[in-house]
Amino acid sequence: MPTPTATITVADTSLIIGETSVVTFTFSEAVTGFDNTDITVGNGTLTAVNSVDGGITWTATLTPSAATEVATNAIVVDMTGVAASDTSVGVGTQNSNNYAIDTIAPTAPTLVLDAASDTGASSSDGITNDTTPLLTGIAEAGATVEIFDGVTSLGTTVADGTTGAFSFTSAALAEGAASFTAVATDTAGNAGAASAALAVTIDTTVPTLASSTPADNATGVAAGANLTLTFSEAIQAGTGNIVIDNGAGDIRTIAVTDATQVTLSGATATINPTADLQAGGGYNVTYAAGVVQDAAGNSIAPVADPTALNFTVAAAATPGGGGGTPTPTPTPPGAVLGDDQPNIINSGISNDQVFAGAGNDVVNGNQGSDLINGNQGDDYVRGGQGDDLVFGGKDNDEVFGDLGDDQVFGDLGDDFVQGNIGNDLVNGGQGNDLVFGGQGNDLVFGGQGDDQIFGDLGNDLLSGDFGNDTMTGGEGADTFLFRLGQGNDVVTDFDFATGDRLDLQGQTYTSAETAGSVTLTLSGGGTIVLQGVPESDFSASYLV
Repeated sequence: MPTPTATITVADTSLIIGETSVVTFTFSEAVTGFDNTDITVGNGTLTAVNSVDGGITWTATLTPSAATEVATNAIVVDMTGVAASDTSVGVGTQNSNNYAIDTIAPTAPTLVLDAASDTGASSSDGITNDTTPLLTGIAEAGATVEIFDGVTSLGTTVADGTTGAFSFTSAALAEGAASFTAVATDTAGNAGAASAALAVTIDTTVPTLASSTPADNATGVAAGANLTLTFSEAIQAGTGNIVIDNGAGDIRTIAVTDATQVTLSGATATINPTADLQAGGGYNVTYAAGVVQDAAGNSIAPVADPTALNFTVAAAATPGGGGGTPTPTPTPPGAVLGDDQPNIINSGISNDQVFAGAGNDVVNGNQGSDLINGNQGDDYVRGGQGDDLVFGGKDNDEVFGDLGDDQVFGDLGDDFVQGNIGNDLVNGGQGNDLVFGGQGNDLVFGGQGDDQIFGDLGNDLLSGDFGNDTMTGGEGADTFLFRLGQGNDVVTDFDFATGDRLDLQGQTYTSAETAGSVTLTLSGGGTIVLQGVPESDFSASYLV
């Protein structure tokens, strides 16, 4: 009599976590005596076998063992315990087809924000202005890694087959807080636990200036007062300078990284210049793009307009007075005081101090190194011989340094200002002024207003300062200085061959030609027209 035989089939030949498989036992004829004691299961458990067709076909469910990774497995039936209806008994064993088991989940990946995407001063604080951040980490080699923001899937990437390293660049994300996790699924299909959450703040908002002390257009500011700038959020040092300028030659260019003059705390920058500002001067504050930035690296926009933030320093106490009983002020030796009437004042041969009054005065310092102030009125003021310090004061004045190395200021009003003989510092101050260096190597500044500026003889430095100015260097090798936001200026006699040069204070420019003259448009605002110089002649060699 033939003995019974069996075919054993495992339906799912690759079992992972959470899966089971139907196992079918098909005998050559109906059998009895077949139960689970006749079966050996490789790395798994089997439910009780059951037949619904009289004993030919039997089924059960295979559950793989946990935490197991074995590629070769089989179910074995001991046929000696199986009998056919004719009482013949099976012989030996019968094996199923092979099946693989992988029920080991991959470990949770690591996940970090790549330093290249962690913008700002810190590359490890998780604050960035990158809306498509690069995330990197380590997972099981060859695993598929899915990245989530909260419960939202952002996409997948595949870990390196050897090292397990992976990277993922997100699509554009909205500004705000993000919580990234990574889940690895191995090549068998087992999904592991999520990584620890990675908190990232995406910040694309640029800080802005919220307020200042002194406030814009403040008056009577103490000469030694600090400048405090308060921004819309906490800031850090970027790059570039903060410039405090009175338009009359007193320019404080302060690097934001200069800890001796700049203190940053929270949203506030405190600027304490090494020397007090000049009494009575009108100052403006400008700063470069990116001079401060927030934690995400968003750089503040530049303030190049000199009218955006202005203040006036309180005037120093001067001799002479108005009504009432003034506080007594010691009169310097040799001081000459005018009154409110038109005065004609001729000082002597010593170093004199002359303070005219409120009338239209004529003042001559004569010999000596004199300090002269025309004060109010349309004054005619001459320094005379010596190294003089001469101020026109208020109203429309004519001011001359004369002989010596003088400092000559037109101050308020539409003034005529001339250094004359010597190496002079000449400044028109406020108003639409005519400013002449005269003989010598002079520093000639227009100040505020639309000025006409002449270097005259010598190797001069000319700056129109603020306003739309016209500059004529005259004889000699002259330098024309242009700071941020000075205005639209014209140079009438630029001559590269004789040594004239432009100082753009680090600004970049674009050039174009109009009516035979090159026009430079500066990155800090404003333009320069070099009359009679074609664009084809202009080059970077024209710059200092």
